[in-house]
Amino acid sequence: MTIDSSTGVRYGDSAAGSAHNEVLNEFYLSRMIDVRNNSNVLLSYIEEVTDPSRISGRDVVFPIHNGRSHGTNSIHAGGDLPDAGSQGYDRHQFPWKVEYGRIKVGGVIMMASDDNIASWVSVVDQEMRGLEDDFARQKNRKLHNDGSGRVAEISATANSATQTLRLNTGIAGNTVTGMNPNYFMRVGKAYAVVDRANPNVIRDVQVVNSISGTDQVVFAASINATAGDWVVEFSSDGSAHAAAADLDNSGFQSEHMGIAGIFHDQNIDDGTGVDGATVYNNGASATSFQGIAVSGNEFNQCTLNTASSARPLTLKLLQTTISDAEKANNTRIQVGLCPFEVYNQLTELVYPDRRYTSEGTQEFKAGHKGCIEYNGIGFYKDRDCYPNRLYLVDPDQVARFVVRDLHWIDEDGAILHRLPNKDDFQATLRCADQLGTWSRQRAGALITDITT
Repeated sequence: MTIDSSTGVRYGDSAAGSAHNEVLNEFYLSRMIDVRNNSNVLLSYIEEVTDPSRISGRDVVFPIHNGRSHGTNSIHAGGDLPDAGSQGYDRHQFPWKVEYGRIKVGGVIMMASDDNIASWVSVVDQEMRGLEDDFARQKNRKLHNDGSGRVAEISATANSATQTLRLNTGIAGNTVTGMNPNYFMRVGKAYAVVDRANPNVIRDVQVVNSISGTDQVVFAASINATAGDWVVEFSSDGSAHAAAADLDNSGFQSEHMGIAGIFHDQNIDDGTGVDGATVYNNGASATSFQGIAVSGNEFNQCTLNTASSARPLTLKLLQTTISDAEKANNTRIQVGLCPFEVYNQLTELVYPDRRYTSEGTQEFKAGHKGCIEYNGIGFYKDRDCYPNRLYLVDPDQVARFVVRDLHWIDEDGAILHRLPNKDDFQATLRCADQLGTWSRQRAGALITDITT
């Protein structure tokens, strides 16, 4: 569906009010950025990198020192000196990603609600505030994912409008029982069901009509789906889409990296190949993390503590994982991040040593304070965190690479744009960035398969 034919906000909608173009330009832009800074815990304590030398064209690029010289040895008197060696180097190279938000408002409703006395709510204000919340929420979801774009996967083969889902199987861990598989699905949103293995064929694009139970969604029409298919967000619910090229309109491997991809010890299926080569849209499987192969490169593997089945979180498990990360590459863990269910266990687990610091000294960037502190680590809970896990993070090793931060597209001097031959206006929000790590091994550690 094009912007011309989409509904947007028109005269006769329940929302009404007053707004002016200059207010949008001077007020809403700063307000949107403020929401981004204060509504997301993860973005608040990691480094933000805007240095152009780190971002080259379409890629984030930075060198790493990953090898030691072998030119050392102890010898007896008269023995030969060791052969000369050299240091080892490589570089991370991976693309930054772009995300958008858009509103459409009818000119008549804007004119009719120009007087505050005649309306309860500003129609433009209502749409802008709603987009703020939606953008921030989706940003948080992506920050907890792995860059693949998967909102969910098809759990059982079925040719039906009702589909049974499972969570992203690409994330680390064998137990994912603490979150409903349909948790991230949105009623009224269009999704593509993609055959990832064949290669990247869109089976169908349909709008979700309703959420059913804990693991099902009901689409507007039947989809012939196979277990393992990816479910990704799609821009339009218009004409049929089947070609792999139509994936350009979807979240398939177009979302930025998240902590589920960073805190892993495997290649990540986000469309990035070795040395920055793209494997998007050609069916290739995961070949790297940040442009460097994972196999054989311990520096490109995060410390994981997993189990074949769910186990309780204990102080020994917590401390052992922290020590393993420190031993691997001098990781300095400062922050813990987990879902609510694990946080509740953690509260009781550290009872003898816990300190509530909501008004204390444990403070990170943007003013966020830890709710519980244990051994100098501030622990946070997040509703979008994948279940049965506890991230132990060194925020100095995780960075958000920003090409251009959240902004309204206004290159021609205006934020509101009238559509051709229509008394309708649109405004588009854009953000270009990527989440990454200076060193995956130093980024921290992950405990999975925690009982909830």
